Amino acid sequence: FTQVVNLNFTDQGGPLGSTMTVALYIYQMAFGRYQMGYASAITVVLFVIILAITLFQLRFLTRRYDL
Repeated sequence: FTQVVNLNFTDQGGPLGSTMTVALYIYQMAFGRYQMGYASAITVVLFVIILAITLFQLRFLTRRYDL
């Protein structure tokens, strides 16, 4: 988020949105367009996606060792 904002502070998102990230999109929706509900919904969806990936990794990609 901060790298993209620091690279192009005046035109956030770069040319044709090439540097747009999910975090930057949430920030623009919440504080640029004042759509707090929509930004909150995106945040919840992002959390669910990250949670699903984390649970998958914990379930299937960890090795169990017997001591």
